[in-house]
Amino acid sequence: MVCLLHKSLYGLKQASHTWFRRFSFAIQDIGFQQSRADYSLFTLVRGNSITVILLYVDDMIITGNDEQEIRTLKQFLNGCSKDGISICQRKYTLDILEEAGLLEVKPTKVLMEPELVLTTTGSDALKEPAQYRRLIGKLIYLTITRPEITYAVNTLIATGLLDLYATLGRLNYSLKVFGEVNNPDKVAWIAMLAGYTLHGNGREAMELFKGMVKVGVEPNHVTFTHLLSACSHSGLVKEGKNYFDIMSEVYGIEPRLHHYSCMVDLLGRSGLLNDAYELIKCMSLKPNSAIWGALFGA
Repeated sequence: MVCLLHKSLYGLKQASHTWFRRFSFAIQDIGFQQSRADYSLFTLVRGNSITVILLYVDDMIITGNDEQEIRTLKQFLNGCSKDGISICQRKYTLDILEEAGLLEVKPTKVLMEPELVLTTTGSDALKEPAQYRRLIGKLIYLTITRPEITYAVNTLIATGLLDLYATLGRLNYSLKVFGEVNNPDKVAWIAMLAGYTLHGNGREAMELFKGMVKVGVEPNHVTFTHLLSACSHSGLVKEGKNYFDIMSEVYGIEPRLHHYSCMVDLLGRSGLLNDAYELIKCMSLKPNSAIWGALFGA
């Protein structure tokens, strides 16, 4: 946890070293020990619990293995002054966003857009892989210092790895990562489903869908896009038709253009050109170039 003192030391009436001395006395009064090797380092050990404070100018790092101890410390710091000391992740978060070139981004309610369709041709390869590795390292650091957000960060990292391994052709590694995720969310399920689709593993995609529904994860239109595409690449006509039907009849999801495109491709690949053409004629949407391309390319 990286904490920022909203009341800047340089804005106080006393000099920074005077404030630091007063802070040292206050923190030691509640049991912290000041390191002799580094005077800005304070530790509190109680049984198997350890809490650490590192203070530098107006930045404070607090970490430990006991969330309750950290919460108690934050409550103490909040009463150290009239206005309290506001503790947040602002600096550390801003550093991560700045390094990623995302300072202008807006918050999102989910870790990754559920309707995002992952493809191997959607963007250019990373020009600086080292930057990506640094960002992953900082996210892992957050899982150690912020127990309350560990699940969210781990899910984000795992979902990225699922897509990465699948793109590299290491589907067995994707499956291993997926199996290690506790209570995978909808995005993780879709990422694994996309991996099976990418490699044309229709049967495996169908089994994954069954598992997804069994644990209570509600499928969306992206889920069925991957399912229909997997059926198309595996020649599973009967199964593909069934998924296309239950999409609207069971889950209330109206077919979109990419669903029709997958169905036309499925029927065309199986030599059912008349059925594919009849489907196009019965569409409630105007066919686009992708749908006609799927028919003519069959």
